[in-house]
Amino acid sequence: MDASGLFTVLSIFVAVIALIPDERREDLKLRFSLGERRIFILLCVVAILINYSVPIVSVFKEFDLKPFYYFWGFDEKIVTMTCALLMSVFLF
Repeated sequence: MDASGLFTVLSIFVAVIALIPDERREDLKLRFSLGERRIFILLCVVAILINYSVPIVSVFKEFDLKPFYYFWGFDEKIVTMTCALLMSVFLF
């Protein structure tokens, strides 16, 4: 899953929230606390930074950043899919 897949998953989350009844939506807003919102946003940022680590490094050359290297068999698609799955776990 690349960045377009991540945005597809996020749009599915928005569509599901738009289709549920008002009472369930209010319940979801009350259960979705500030900490869970921060985790959700952090997972989105991590997925985007990992997908775009090479262009970010090339743009900010003066900061002497290094691109993200994968280990344990992970690559950018698996990391993005893992972040999307964790976001769905925190949402539901």
